Amino acid sequence: MNEYLYWSVIVAWFIAQTTKLLIGSLRSQSFQPGQFCRTGGLPSGHATIAIGILTAVALDQGVTPLFYVTLAFGAIVIHDAMAPRITRRHTPFQVASGIILGVGIVLLAYIVF
Repeated sequence: MNEYLYWSVIVAWFIAQTTKLLIGSLRSQSFQPGQFCRTGGLPSGHATIAIGILTAVALDQGVTPLFYVTLAFGAIVIHDAMAPRITRRHTPFQVASGIILGVGIVLLAYIVF
């Protein structure tokens, strides 16, 4: 098991949340530490973690039953993040940016380590 792949998912989530903190603080023109734990926003932390885990499992284990479980989990998380509600959590762009961040950081860890 390549632990660095799974740790890279945590790093990707941290980057996603830090990005929300920076964007929120810039928009309000004041430091907003609560933005770090905020749901919704750019990029989607939900998508970052779900697809980061999927990517890590695919690179570490290949296409196995665990891969299919994480694929189903990822699809549910992405669908839920974009599902129409009274208030949406994420726009498609926010989810896509979270997916790119999750895959990108895990692939970077795979290449570097």
